Amino acid sequence: MDHFSKASSPGLREWVRGLDPRYRPPCRETCIKILRIIQALVIKNIADMCGVVRAELGEPCLGGTMDLWSLKSAKETFACFRVTLILRQVIEERVTLTQLSPVVAFSPFKENHHTGAAIARWGTAVMTAMGLTLACILVLTGDGASNNTKAAKIMDVPFAVCGPHNLQRSVLVSLGEDGGKKKPSSNPQVKKLVQRNARMTAVFKRSNVAVKRLADAQVWNMTFYSQVPHQGFMHPIVVDALYNTSF
Repeated sequence: MDHFSKASSPGLREWVRGLDPRYRPPCRETCIKILRIIQALVIKNIADMCGVVRAELGEPCLGGTMDLWSLKSAKETFACFRVTLILRQVIEERVTLTQLSPVVAFSPFKENHHTGAAIARWGTAVMTAMGLTLACILVLTGDGASNNTKAAKIMDVPFAVCGPHNLQRSVLVSLGEDGGKKKPSSNPQVKKLVQRNARMTAVFKRSNVAVKRLADAQVWNMTFYSQVPHQGFMHPIVVDALYNTSF
């Protein structure tokens, strides 16, 4: 939160005033303090939920998803940790199960090298801050990158590649684009198409004009993210507020 509070957010201000033109928010420092309080309360609420599930089920009791990603400019890397748990409620002899997947940590990744050991340290610190242990994790999911799998080994928790990445890899392998580490591509045309699409996406993100126009359009439509993959824009302070107040 400290990192994001250093940036201004004209887009967020325009969006808030769009809801009520007469509204004038408090000064910037007061708004940041309010966001910090909301963030702390939400994280405390999630930690209490995890504690209830842990008391009922013992260890392990929840799932986890951890990932890193960098800006196209490679100037900044962010880390995100999400837990998945199921709450059990009994009201008038009726049992209700509710699945939750809240994000419990979203912050810049300060390590210079994205090694498995560095990721493991960050993930362990997140669990400790939540009052949980690594033994609480039933399975940790990620994108299958070598540093993620190594981090899971260091943390001594079961690891599985998440469904979307497994599906993506299955499609590429079935098309012959990806033959594995030791086999050449048997469908060079598809491989060339995928590489070209990746370059086009990178060019879009490097264009300040394109990103600014997209941001303006999203603010105008009262949205801060796009349905188009890899072309979404979210201001950092909005990202932090949304991710850390998700249920």
